[in-house]
Amino acid sequence: NKMLDQMLLNFPDSQVTVKTCIRVATLYYHRGDYKESVGFYERVRNQLSGHYLQNYNTAKTITAFDTVSPDELILTAGKNAEAGNDDSAIVLYEMFLEKYPNHPQQWEAKSHLGWCYYQKTASAQNKKDLYRKAEILWEDTVKKAPPGEWAASSRRFLVILNAGVYEKPKKAIALCEEQFKEYRDTWRGRQAKFIQAWLNLVVENFEEAHKHFQELVEVYNEQDDPRIQAYIQSCERGMR
Repeated sequence: NKMLDQMLLNFPDSQVTVKTCIRVATLYYHRGDYKESVGFYERVRNQLSGHYLQNYNTAKTITAFDTVSPDELILTAGKNAEAGNDDSAIVLYEMFLEKYPNHPQQWEAKSHLGWCYYQKTASAQNKKDLYRKAEILWEDTVKKAPPGEWAASSRRFLVILNAGVYEKPKKAIALCEEQFKEYRDTWRGRQAKFIQAWLNLVVENFEEAHKHFQELVEVYNEQDDPRIQAYIQSCERGMR
């Protein structure tokens, strides 16, 4: 750091100096030392762009947590989640939920935090723990959140979890039925009915799959959708 201080003092505009400072700041950032990270990013603030600028803004938000509004916390966490910065998003969502456990945006935070945990399993050793943490958040949101975006999103995430990792297609199918009943008159209902039908087809429960694909046609006027018709024909072949 002393060498970098000298470089910043004597050659502040040198690209070598700027890149070294950004590299050091980013190293601190990924270590979770956000205060040090902010200090180094700020010394080359005008040179920051892209994900380095986002790292800087995220680190500032975390270090100034007590003075940041709930909306800004959620916004910054969401930007990190969208960019695939799951670790930073997790820190922000967890901080938000700890400080504002009863805030109306808790359901948004829980739904997204669960998905960040799920995504993080790709590079984590403790996959089982992360899946369970995600499941708890989504189940809580489905059970307690008002009907709408976050309850529906969390149930859809539970469908993904059970149909895939947990290998529990029956539970996933039951969740789809719940989603369909609650959101029948929206695109979420249509989506749930399609997944329900498709999962039944995958497990070769052809009669159930056929019934749900037919219901999809009747409720949502999918008569002319060639993909749906192809699935119905697959069901009929399986039923012979």
